[in-house]
Amino acid sequence: MALRFNPAMGRELRKGVWIPALALLLAWGGCSSRNPADRPLDRLAEGADSGAPAIHPDARTPPGPDAMTVDIGAADSAPPDSGAGDSAITDAGDAEEAGLSDSPPPDDLAPPPGDLPFAGHWMRDVIGDCIQAEEWFSFRPGNPFGFTFTMVDRNACSANWFVKPVEGTGGFQSGALIQIRYENNGVQMAAEWTPVVVNGWWDKQPPHPFGYQPGGRALNVRGFVAAPDGGGKSFRNRYSQRMEYPENGYFSWEETEIRLLFDRPVSAGAGSCKISASVLVARNSTREPLEKDEKKLEFGCTAGPSVRPGFQQIVFDGFEPSTAFIKWNEYITRQKLFAKEYSPLRYQFERALQPVLYFRTDNASSLFVEGDGWLTEYRDGPPATVTAPARP
Repeated sequence: MALRFNPAMGRELRKGVWIPALALLLAWGGCSSRNPADRPLDRLAEGADSGAPAIHPDARTPPGPDAMTVDIGAADSAPPDSGAGDSAITDAGDAEEAGLSDSPPPDDLAPPPGDLPFAGHWMRDVIGDCIQAEEWFSFRPGNPFGFTFTMVDRNACSANWFVKPVEGTGGFQSGALIQIRYENNGVQMAAEWTPVVVNGWWDKQPPHPFGYQPGGRALNVRGFVAAPDGGGKSFRNRYSQRMEYPENGYFSWEETEIRLLFDRPVSAGAGSCKISASVLVARNSTREPLEKDEKKLEFGCTAGPSVRPGFQQIVFDGFEPSTAFIKWNEYITRQKLFAKEYSPLRYQFERALQPVLYFRTDNASSLFVEGDGWLTEYRDGPPATVTAPARP
């Protein structure tokens, strides 16, 4: 079967480069994941650069490895009284108005604990036409921490199965924000994550078809972490990825950064609330100029127990958990938050922020959304080898 990229990617999926190609296909929602909380939008490869000067809003050249961060400012103020229903929206052409700045990110995320909370083996399956792969991230304690990326390929249309572990690098960039770098079949990958470990998220995790033993935890790489000086009301996340193809000089990059400011501590219990969300989305590639959009959104919300035992939820006014994913898409269209209905920036935004936020009842220091960014813990790690079955 011949597979091709989405035309926007402008690159054919060829024999011998399917893993880098798969990474881009997944960036456009071309494959699905088995993880119970994942939607078919999950990517195979996360990447980005970090620890670099900010991109100036007037930049006209694509950011390279040494210029990749656009940051959300830190001015704390209570959300205005926007009331219930649809949010108040600020088109943040004025960076100061939206709480955005070009300064380097302040070190205001919660500092990492003495050990590594996400140490262990984490994996997500990637399934598609002729694609049956596993992406493993194995973290070892330390700062910088040890990190191995392993690709397991059980290509359903080929007998060329393999396991390929690669040592990467990882460390804390700013508080709870981490950066990782690794190589994936010749493609240089880099990422910034705000990881949140969630105990008990999978109610009844089904057995894995290849016999991997679940560890009982989930890892969300797009979490929201409380600022230590925010009084339990200020949360941030950053998700960034970069992919470089040395063979032809191609690169792609995207970044999403969000700051949430509540009018009361998240731990205050059930009741009405208000949220101010400062949002930045940016992206470019060798073939595309720098695109950036900045918004400030105001939502009414209601906090209370989730149907999941041991978890609380914060639901934006006008939404219900059972229909949130569909209604969120309709809301973005109705509010005309992006010029193009299917723009990549819109796609980044609707994955990063959703109208239902969750946290553990016993831990209000981190928030997460249900639908995206999940990895599952498995006790024994990736297999050493895989063997394709004999074909007639």
